[in-house]
Amino acid sequence: MNKLLVGMDFSKGSLHAFEYALGIARDTNAKIRVVWVDNNTNRELAFSKNVNEDRVEAKKNIEELFEQYKNHPVIRNMDYTLLKGKVGPEISRHAGEYGADLVVTGSHGVTGFEEYWIGSKANRIVIYSNCPTLTVHYSYSFKEKIDTILMPIDNTSETIQKLPFTTELAKVYDSKIYLLGIYSTVLKSMHKKVDKMVQQAQDYLETRNIFYEKECIESDNIARDILNFSLEKNFGLISIMTEQETTVNNMLLGKYAHQIVNNSNIPVLSVHASENFSLSS
Repeated sequence: MNKLLVGMDFSKGSLHAFEYALGIARDTNAKIRVVWVDNNTNRELAFSKNVNEDRVEAKKNIEELFEQYKNHPVIRNMDYTLLKGKVGPEISRHAGEYGADLVVTGSHGVTGFEEYWIGSKANRIVIYSNCPTLTVHYSYSFKEKIDTILMPIDNTSETIQKLPFTTELAKVYDSKIYLLGIYSTVLKSMHKKVDKMVQQAQDYLETRNIFYEKECIESDNIARDILNFSLEKNFGLISIMTEQETTVNNMLLGKYAHQIVNNSNIPVLSVHASENFSLSS
């Protein structure tokens, strides 16, 4: 891992995510770029001096933030940029230009009706980002290292695409990966597909000398059961797959991946599926 991109809006969540990213950068010798996005779309303010003042204030805040961490070993490998536009698309575009290996962003969590609607910046960044995204809840208490990683496995071929990046993190921290097979139907044929994916994951981890455990559970509410399991076992990270969604129909949060990002107090690594993926690559 060479480059991290951190989304910053100076909220408690984004500042918490910045601190989390500092730890990863320190442990991987990666560079950090902090990105602030002016997403003011009010036409009446398009030529207002207030818009420029917001930019000046953002620049000042980031420089003050860097000053606070001037003695951190990563400070020499940090820079920042100010962008304008919609947060999700702009951060995704810039992550591609920068060559980011990982985007780190804060998560505030949502409740009630918002649980089923993508309203948070974190979700929009996860949706648009073409590289893995790590969301950190503002209330998360940092551990010394990522000691355990929960990796849910379902019956789809895409479910194991998160293995390579997750394994790289596990190598950095000497983490144990916990493979959790999810039986979301009573059909035995679907159980066999889950078992097959779990076995492929085992083989991959064994050839790379990654310590792991495995377990399979039946679930009628995947997001709920994964979150409950993660809290019960006190994992350091949850690694999931998420979809590359851009259509209006996908703005409703029906997928378990988005519900996990919204509601997890534990950091969540979200990886997009790739059409040209090969586990051996």
